[in-house]
Amino acid sequence: MFAAGRCEFNDCMKNGWTTRTDAGEVRVRCNFGNCLKDGWTAQLPGGGEARTRCNFGDCMKDGWETSYPDGSSARTRCNFSNCGKDGWETTLPNGGSARTRCNFGDCFKDGWETSLPDGGSVRCTCNFQKCLTDGTSCQ
Repeated sequence: MFAAGRCEFNDCMKNGWTTRTDAGEVRVRCNFGNCLKDGWTAQLPGGGEARTRCNFGDCMKDGWETSYPDGSSARTRCNFSNCGKDGWETTLPNGGSARTRCNFGDCFKDGWETSLPDGGSVRCTCNFQKCLTDGTSCQ
């Protein structure tokens, strides 16, 4: 999940983040030190990599695409060309989709909630109202 976890060196968008999952830790690093322009690479538990590239060099406006080790991919589109304000929708490899809504119109200050295809949801809150520097706590 985008920027969900502990930011590395207090800058998720430059240095990446680390997320704990049931399967183990996922370490995400920004490509060329700029996640929002150049995308990111996630080291998955078990050794695989998921590679994310920003569409048209602007993840927060045009979304992103993530390629998984098995050759499948997920595509994310920003709502109203503004992911940080209006949220995003991700079409998953299995054809389902996950919809993310920003809390109070500001994902990176107030956090977000993602509705999953199985009916569940994940709620992320910004640590100290600074998601991009202090990371998030997700449940």
